[in-house]
Amino acid sequence: MSIIKPPVLPSWADAGDKIQPTNQEVAAGWPVSNIPPSRQRFNWILNYLANGVRYFSRRGLPDYDVLETYMIGDCIIGDDGNTYKSLVDGNIANTPSTATAKWTLWAFTKAQIAKMITDAEGADLSAVAKSGSYNDLSDKPIIPALPTLATIATSGKYEDLIGKPSIPTKTSNLNNDSGFLTASSTITASNGVANFYPYSWGYTGRSARLTLSNGSYFDVVINGDQAP
Repeated sequence: MSIIKPPVLPSWADAGDKIQPTNQEVAAGWPVSNIPPSRQRFNWILNYLANGVRYFSRRGLPDYDVLETYMIGDCIIGDDGNTYKSLVDGNIANTPSTATAKWTLWAFTKAQIAKMITDAEGADLSAVAKSGSYNDLSDKPIIPALPTLATIATSGKYEDLIGKPSIPTKTSNLNNDSGFLTASSTITASNGVANFYPYSWGYTGRSARLTLSNGSYFDVVINGDQAP
């Protein structure tokens, strides 16, 4: 049997006189009596039932009806088969699938949720947002490679130097420049030397003062304990 939604009509006796029966009267129903119930009680019962139908028509996910006036939070099955919730009061003649300012999607199916997750993962996201890999970055900076370091840079050892100087280990290995004494000899006043004479004597040694022609001098210590 096909299901037909009843038309949208005002609830019975919304503006009429109504008397709410007591809970005992509601539980017992109409008693056997020659006197019928008052019309106010009949109005209350019919209004209660009509409002119940209206409530489920608005909150029980009925199909959208262009003639119905929906309030904030009312939920329906929209014209496209999806469920919608009203965003405003006095929402009438606004097609849910197109009136996005009046209706919002509600109670998503698993397929809809999976699609939203997939769309969110792929929408406007670069490869690096999903991989986290440096290699997926664009416009990566150019980082120069470190230069090749000599061995001594990490060892700090003298023997790792290249082009080391030749350092003599004996005095005889030294080259003698001109004018230096190579053997015992007598110093005479020449070549800028003004005077050379004994200066002091002692038991531990003796010294001579060499005075230059410019007035400067220095003492030469000669080992020995005998005066010349």
